[in-house]
Amino acid sequence: MTYLILTCYALLAYVTIVRLRHINLRAISFVDGVLVGLTFYIVIPMFFIMAQGYIFSIGIMLPAYQPFIDIYTTINIFMGWGVVLLLHVFSSARVDYQVNHDPVYLLKIMSFLYFIFSLYSYFKSGMGAADAHWHESLIDTLAESTSLIIFKNFAFAYRTMLFGLIYYVFNVGRITGRTAVLFGGGLALFDMLLTYNRITIVYFYFLFFLVYSRYWLSILVGTVLLLPVVMLFSNFWTVFRGAKQGSGLDSVVNAVYLAGDIFRGDQPFIIQMNGIFESSNIIVLNYVVKNVGGEFPALWGATFIVRPLTTFLPSSIWSGKPKVFGTYLGKYINNHDTLTLNSTLFGEVIGNFYYVWPIMLFVVLYIVNRIFNFMGSFIPGTGFMAFFVAIGLWRFDMNFASACIYALILVFVVGQIISRARK
Repeated sequence: MTYLILTCYALLAYVTIVRLRHINLRAISFVDGVLVGLTFYIVIPMFFIMAQGYIFSIGIMLPAYQPFIDIYTTINIFMGWGVVLLLHVFSSARVDYQVNHDPVYLLKIMSFLYFIFSLYSYFKSGMGAADAHWHESLIDTLAESTSLIIFKNFAFAYRTMLFGLIYYVFNVGRITGRTAVLFGGGLALFDMLLTYNRITIVYFYFLFFLVYSRYWLSILVGTVLLLPVVMLFSNFWTVFRGAKQGSGLDSVVNAVYLAGDIFRGDQPFIIQMNGIFESSNIIVLNYVVKNVGGEFPALWGATFIVRPLTTFLPSSIWSGKPKVFGTYLGKYINNHDTLTLNSTLFGEVIGNFYYVWPIMLFVVLYIVNRIFNFMGSFIPGTGFMAFFVAIGLWRFDMNFASACIYALILVFVVGQIISRARK
């Protein structure tokens, strides 16, 4: 069975490389982002997991995932992998260069909305308070404020799509590669300091790769060489943000000291790589596969379809509105009402649709891709923005995709209002 699993992995990896080579960097799309996200969050971690024979996490109360023993989970991962490859083969990208709108103007509008929504969310949630933990403050305020939920969703959507729009504006020759990288780097740093999230660093890496894709081999070699340093920093940041209590200097110093244990410890690579590839999510995925329909009841579309369609409907109006998928996992795994655990894109669709999940994964992603393709007919750079949205789906949930669609519509509406007001 071990040799069969390795053979399946090798064949799927080969087809993935072939499909990656087919991506048109001048017309990237949602399905391209799904494939790239799969490669980053599933294919690469699985290589190291199979080489090690297992993966475990100290912070998650779950047994280790062993790919050659937990065969049913491995089979499900391979099935999902195959679905993504089929989606990429049968879905075509829309080239939207001909849209009659100024992309720089659109970039200015989206950047403005991003900063407004982000700063409002930061101060409304009390994340910068002198004596409060940023995450606890955010959770407490989200439970009471409908406006924060809306603003936070839009802020997360814009911070993602901005990277795609920056690349689009570079692609049509309106800004230089250096400007694109500086803009993206500043955006990533600003967001990380404001939200304590690391996802924008991943977005920035892909932006850098796309802008300087002609040097792809040098970038890959540099990535491998810098991997240990990046893993250390990422894991340092994880401990730092968890330990930082308030915005006072003493809190910062104490958090830095505690996080410094990362440099003094000797953790195995299989744990350290979680800082980059979020590989512990595969452990949670293993739980979902083993327990869906039993300990973990199938949600039958509650978070994968219903919640995305009701993204901005307040729970005060519909008390039975489905929660974020990760909160269900946090409750069942750690018995924690506010803990959110990610299980990759595969985990959510398996938890929602049980045995029919491969079909539903293909159908829903195909529909979302068609929606973005349609929007590309009147909003420039939509495919480029959707590319980064798709990468984000591997870290968040399907509700994130719908929030991005609504946020993109808002940008279009604001742009139309401003344009007509100027006439």
